[in-house]
Amino acid sequence: MARFYRIEVLPDLFGQVIAEGRRGRFGGRGQYRVASCLSICSAEADMMRT
Repeated sequence: MARFYRIEVLPDLFGQVIAEGRRGRFGGRGQYRVASCLSICSAEADMMRT
């Protein structure tokens, strides 16, 4: 099965970091997750745990 994974780590206007992750099969909606973190390192670690 063909699957996709996408992780984006972006700064927000208030000095925090937003981590967005999406995964699933091609052709489907997949699963979506958003987390607000204090630093880029913690955002990356949070997304890698999933």
